[in-house]
Amino acid sequence: EIAATSADSLAANRALRLSMLREKVEAYLQGFMRGDLAGESSATLPEPSQLVQAEALVHVQERGDTPWRSQLSECGAAGTGRRLEGFSLRVNPPVDGVSLRYKAHLSVKGDTPWVDQGDYCGTRGENRRLEAIWIELAEGADRFDVYYSTHLCRFGWTGWFKNGQMCGTRRESRPVES
Repeated sequence: EIAATSADSLAANRALRLSMLREKVEAYLQGFMRGDLAGESSATLPEPSQLVQAEALVHVQERGDTPWRSQLSECGAAGTGRRLEGFSLRVNPPVDGVSLRYKAHLSVKGDTPWVDQGDYCGTRGENRRLEAIWIELAEGADRFDVYYSTHLCRFGWTGWFKNGQMCGTRRESRPVES
């Protein structure tokens, strides 16, 4: 009886994983065909600036705020099913004439207003998933570009977006995980 139960459990687990994989592939193909999640490939990105460095802090569902993380490091919980509920960005160390601003799309609430670097964008503990982000340079856009990517639940990593382009989805119940 135990062996039969274990075999049934393994088959159900395998079927669930296959179903999740199909959903990821379908979501990727839909997003790619629309062109809204493809962004730029890593191969076409310029070298990161050594002068201007960005940091991010995110609020992860049921885990709370992460420590500040430097650019080019993952910030969140990719692949865990835990959504981000908000985030904060800053240029560190500060550079005269360079600053960020950003906004997000939150489930039920919609698009947030633009917020300045260092300010928190989103919610904490309200069970509102972050579904999309926009980041741009409030100062310094004539000298620099800002690139960003997100890991979406049941999709994976998007391509790279820049200078205020939307990265993520709206009203697809697809939370940002990282």
